[in-house]
Amino acid sequence: MSLFKNDIQGNASVSRNLNVGGHANVNGDALINHNLVVKGWLDAPNIKGPLKGLYASEDSLTAAYPRPMPGWFALVGNTLPADVYRAEGGKWMPTGEKGGTFSLYLDQLETDVKDLTDEVKDIEELLSDGILLAETIAFTSTGTAASMTFTVLKRDGTARQGSKPIPIATAEKAGMMTAADKKALSQTALDIIEINRKVATLETSTSEFQNKLNKEIADREEADTNLQTLISALRRDFDALVGENASEAIDNFTEVLSFLDGLKDTEKLSTKLAALSCADEKLNADVLELQKEVFPLQVTFSVSPSVIKAGQETTINLSWNAKRKERDVTAEADVTLDGVAVVGKTMAVNIVLSHGQYRQYQLRTEYAGMTVLSNQSVKGTLPTYFGTVAKTWVADEANILTLSELIIGDRPFTRTGISTNDGKIVLAYPKDFGALTSVKDGNGYEVLSSYTRSEVSVNGHPYYLYLLTVPVTASGVTQIYK
Repeated sequence: MSLFKNDIQGNASVSRNLNVGGHANVNGDALINHNLVVKGWLDAPNIKGPLKGLYASEDSLTAAYPRPMPGWFALVGNTLPADVYRAEGGKWMPTGEKGGTFSLYLDQLETDVKDLTDEVKDIEELLSDGILLAETIAFTSTGTAASMTFTVLKRDGTARQGSKPIPIATAEKAGMMTAADKKALSQTALDIIEINRKVATLETSTSEFQNKLNKEIADREEADTNLQTLISALRRDFDALVGENASEAIDNFTEVLSFLDGLKDTEKLSTKLAALSCADEKLNADVLELQKEVFPLQVTFSVSPSVIKAGQETTINLSWNAKRKERDVTAEADVTLDGVAVVGKTMAVNIVLSHGQYRQYQLRTEYAGMTVLSNQSVKGTLPTYFGTVAKTWVADEANILTLSELIIGDRPFTRTGISTNDGKIVLAYPKDFGALTSVKDGNGYEVLSSYTRSEVSVNGHPYYLYLLTVPVTASGVTQIYK
């Protein structure tokens, strides 16, 4: 029966099947007492369910659900059972317990068996008035399907051709498995066993090599220690026989004799010493370069505040510090700020900047042959205005100037703890910052479309103004503007 009606007033009850040829719009809730099968995409921004799935690490779980809600839990690990995490205070916390079991859903297999049973019944009906010729039965298959063809000899002597589809096993569903499939699975199992054997052999070889290496290191360290002990004992015995520090003096004298003996007849001692001096200077330069790499000069340089209100004189505090080998060397270093020598570690200056103007500062620090250049900047900006207002609030200059004044210097910023009672949220900032591209709440949902944008003038400067379109009542709200 077909109903050619646009609307049915009141309740409607359907005792059997219901087929909808077009779209179905349900304005209220829907209760489904049995299974729900979706053959296309399930497009839902939120699915209410406490278990959020199995993740490889806590970081990947936090990335997937950065703001967990009370009652949520998830599993972390590479297999089941895995570590159980639950949401506490807006964060994922480990419980110290393990949970989770594998579940095998046989719904599709049951459906396939039912379909195959129906096919068998069809064949039985087909054979009810004839004889199946066994020699005519043949199977054909592709990668994703299979079919059986056969011939039935009817009682009247005529022959009838027939064919029936047979589900074949694939990566997605159960079905008939071919001999080639079984052979491939068997070979895969053998390959896995061989890989495991090779891994075990490699682990054993690596362990044996590490043990031998550790023994070699220990033996060499013991031999070095014994040799040093013997040398020290010989020096003590020699000093006791000849005199204190005699061994060191003989070492020095022997080195001098060896040096003089190495001079050629055509060489002058002064020339040789000059060459040694050059080599010594190069060695010192190489040592200095090595020290720069191993023990660099570390300088920190900061300015506060780094963003100030345009057109207003503001005190800027500059601070710096120099360290080397974890020791404070600021007082020993030569420090200049914009080319002027400074002492101490801090300096306060008063500056005035216009909107969008920058003031650059360069700190030069020299110590022990090393030089470090550090740069910082201060930006001037017009204020940003923010607040909650009544639903009848009018967006004009006078009302904007009563909002909270923020010195941010850019468009993106985050505001938390916002409360409003049947009111609206308003944000105004200099137009040259550019229009907002995104506004998200504390749960990460996009709400930019909830705002209405307009252009206003504040103290003679063009501003963008964003006003919540529909009044709301809420507390503890977070807004992330970008």
